[in-house]
Amino acid sequence: MVLPLPAGAPHRLGDVLAHDASWSPDGKQIVYANRHDLYVAKADGSDSRKLATVPGGDAWWPRWSPDGRRVRFTVLEALGFRRLWEVSTDGTGLHPMFS
Repeated sequence: MVLPLPAGAPHRLGDVLAHDASWSPDGKQIVYANRHDLYVAKADGSDSRKLATVPGGDAWWPRWSPDGRRVRFTVLEALGFRRLWEVSTDGTGLHPMFS
Protein backbone atom coordinates (compact mmCIF):
# COMPACT_ATOMS: atom_id res chain seq x y z
CA MET A 1 0.00 0.00 0.00
CA VAL A 2 1.09 3.55 -0.63
CA LEU A 3 0.08 6.37 1.67
CA PRO A 4 0.51 9.78 0.05
CA LEU A 5 1.84 12.48 2.31
CA PRO A 6 0.81 14.74 3.89
CA ALA A 7 -2.71 13.32 3.49
CA GLY A 8 -4.70 10.92 1.40
CA ALA A 9 -6.08 7.45 1.37
CA PRO A 10 -3.83 4.39 1.01
CA HIS A 11 -4.10 2.55 -2.28
CA ARG A 12 -2.92 -0.80 -3.55
CA LEU A 13 0.14 -1.07 -5.82
CA GLY A 14 -1.16 -3.13 -8.75
CA ASP A 15 -1.32 -6.83 -7.90
CA VAL A 16 1.79 -6.76 -5.71
CA LEU A 17 1.62 -9.37 -2.94
CA ALA A 18 4.60 -9.03 -0.62
CA HIS A 19 5.79 -9.39 2.94
CA ASP A 20 8.62 -6.87 2.51
CA ALA A 21 9.61 -4.21 -0.04
CA SER A 22 11.90 -1.27 -0.77
CA TRP A 23 11.88 1.70 -3.17
CA SER A 24 14.70 2.10 -5.68
CA PRO A 25 17.07 5.05 -5.15
CA ASP A 26 15.39 6.98 -7.99
CA GLY A 27 11.87 6.13 -6.71
CA LYS A 28 10.85 4.60 -10.05
CA GLN A 29 10.78 0.95 -8.97
CA ILE A 30 10.17 -1.28 -6.01
CA VAL A 31 11.79 -4.57 -5.12
CA TYR A 32 9.62 -6.87 -3.06
CA ALA A 33 9.76 -10.30 -1.48
CA ASN A 34 7.07 -12.94 -1.52
CA ARG A 35 8.41 -15.94 0.40
CA HIS A 36 11.33 -17.43 -1.62
CA ASP A 37 10.93 -15.05 -4.55
CA LEU A 38 12.14 -11.49 -5.21
CA TYR A 39 10.34 -9.29 -7.73
CA VAL A 40 10.89 -5.87 -9.28
CA ALA A 41 8.00 -3.65 -10.42
CA LYS A 42 7.42 -0.08 -11.47
CA ALA A 43 6.58 2.31 -8.63
CA ASP A 44 2.85 1.98 -9.38
CA GLY A 45 3.05 -1.84 -9.11
CA SER A 46 2.84 -2.50 -12.86
CA ASP A 47 5.23 -4.56 -15.00
CA SER A 48 6.19 -6.89 -12.17
CA ARG A 49 8.86 -9.46 -13.00
CA LYS A 50 10.58 -12.14 -10.97
CA LEU A 51 14.14 -11.19 -10.13
CA ALA A 52 15.23 -14.41 -8.39
CA THR A 53 14.14 -17.46 -6.44
CA VAL A 54 16.12 -17.69 -3.23
CA PRO A 55 17.31 -21.14 -2.13
CA GLY A 56 17.10 -22.24 1.46
CA GLY A 57 14.59 -19.84 3.00
CA ASP A 58 12.49 -16.73 2.70
CA ALA A 59 13.86 -13.36 1.54
CA TRP A 60 13.50 -10.36 3.88
CA TRP A 61 14.62 -6.74 4.04
CA PRO A 62 15.52 -6.18 0.38
CA ARG A 63 17.56 -3.02 -0.12
CA TRP A 64 18.90 -1.40 -3.28
CA SER A 65 22.52 -0.45 -3.78
CA PRO A 66 22.95 3.34 -4.09
CA ASP A 67 23.49 3.03 -7.86
CA GLY A 68 20.34 0.87 -8.24
CA ARG A 69 22.19 -2.01 -9.93
CA ARG A 70 22.09 -4.57 -7.10
CA VAL A 71 19.74 -5.70 -4.36
CA ARG A 72 20.91 -7.13 -1.05
CA PHE A 73 18.56 -9.01 1.23
CA THR A 74 18.52 -11.37 4.19
CA VAL A 75 17.52 -15.01 3.85
CA LEU A 76 15.95 -16.53 6.95
CA GLU A 77 17.09 -20.13 6.91
CA ALA A 78 16.13 -23.14 9.02
CA LEU A 79 16.74 -22.93 12.76
CA GLY A 80 16.69 -19.13 12.61
CA PHE A 81 19.98 -18.67 10.76
CA ARG A 82 20.25 -15.50 8.69
CA ARG A 83 22.45 -14.96 5.66
CA LEU A 84 23.04 -11.85 3.54
CA TRP A 85 22.59 -12.36 -0.22
CA GLU A 86 22.98 -10.19 -3.30
CA VAL A 87 21.57 -10.24 -6.85
CA SER A 88 21.91 -7.86 -9.80
CA THR A 89 18.73 -6.09 -10.86
CA ASP A 90 18.83 -7.99 -14.16
CA GLY A 91 18.47 -11.23 -12.14
CA THR A 92 22.04 -12.45 -12.59
CA GLY A 93 24.72 -13.14 -10.01
CA LEU A 94 22.57 -14.44 -7.14
CA HIS A 95 24.98 -15.32 -4.35
CA PRO A 96 25.51 -15.24 -0.58
CA MET A 97 27.71 -12.38 0.55
CA PHE A 98 29.76 -14.39 3.05
CA SER A 99 30.55 -18.11 3.30
